[in-house]
Amino acid sequence: MGMIALLAALLLQQTPAVPDPDVACVDLVTFAIQNSEFDRAIVAEGSILNRTPFELTNVTIEIVIIGDNKFPLGTMPREQVAKIGARKGAGFILKGVTVPLATRFTHKINVRYTLENQERSQTWDNLQSKSPKIYVDPEAGPKVGVMGFRTFGGVYKTVNKQQQYSGDTIFLRLRVDGFDDKVKPEGQLEVTITADGKKMSPIRRSITAAAMKTDISKVPASDPDPKAIGYDGVGKDFWVGLLKIENASKLGKIVVDVKFSGAGGTWTWTALEEPHLAALRPPDKK
Repeated sequence: MGMIALLAALLLQQTPAVPDPDVACVDLVTFAIQNSEFDRAIVAEGSILNRTPFELTNVTIEIVIIGDNKFPLGTMPREQVAKIGARKGAGFILKGVTVPLATRFTHKINVRYTLENQERSQTWDNLQSKSPKIYVDPEAGPKVGVMGFRTFGGVYKTVNKQQQYSGDTIFLRLRVDGFDDKVKPEGQLEVTITADGKKMSPIRRSITAAAMKTDISKVPASDPDPKAIGYDGVGKDFWVGLLKIENASKLGKIVVDVKFSGAGGTWTWTALEEPHLAALRPPDKK
């Protein structure tokens, strides 16, 4: 009986605790919304990531469109996902709600899901998460994840009486849990972009705790530095500037290879395509 009790105790120690109900277990990884003239309706496209080592079931994504008078204009048709595996993601596209092209609007995103027989929900109001706590994976060492691209649009400037576009800047969202000022760890990031089959030279960036003091929301979106590294304290992501390009939409199909080396080991991802829903800890950790 003593051996059985010991095995049971070890099993309990190895099983991570179910997150508290007020802890956010889902990330909104990518999101874009527009009032499409082609579809004659609002179109929203994005992806979510399950941060936990538990499977999520009965996942429902719902978006409420809110007018500039703060009143709801309508709810877009829901999208349902039967299940999302541990540390995996899922994409979604919703179409619906017709509003005049001149009408300004915001939105509220609600994701409902079942985790270990518990029904839960999370809300983002105009992309601001209403969950103050974010789930941290219990496995030892830093958790590293490639969370997707984000493009900062440029601006038009008058040069010799002609309008010239400053170009788009591509950022990579990188999550490194356990990265804080007390430990002051450092990490080396290497990204190789292949656009429409043409491989670019590797881009290397050093990630240090100093980047956490740069608020990504204060990086000028009009003309950001391709080497700027900022920190999003809400999503707990690093935003790493990669390169500036005349028009990001002309890159075509983008595939990236990512390598991150830190105190906890080296993680690599190969042939990642948008939206880069990689597990927080890929299997080839060294």
